Amino acid sequence: MLLSDMRIYYSSISLVKADHGYRGIDSTLDGFTIECVKSNFGTHQFIPISGRWVVERTNAWLENFRRLCRNYERYLSTARTMTYLASILFMLRYIR
Repeated sequence: MLLSDMRIYYSSISLVKADHGYRGIDSTLDGFTIECVKSNFGTHQFIPISGRWVVERTNAWLENFRRLCRNYERYLSTARTMTYLASILFMLRYIR
């Protein structure tokens, strides 16, 4: 998905976190603020990167669903729908 498409569908997003490989991109592209972070691989000390655990935990939770752990779907729209369904089921599990 392009950043211009994200602006249409997700108007509330203003900050995009990117890997250090995207550091050459203009930091205010399409009205987004792009924050590039450098990983700490190869160091002896563990320093958590801000916001990275959110992505890692989300991917781990989605891997618990059988249809998402392998590429079973033929069409991208079906895979996207399965991801939405898994996210909804996960959120419903914790609403009381």
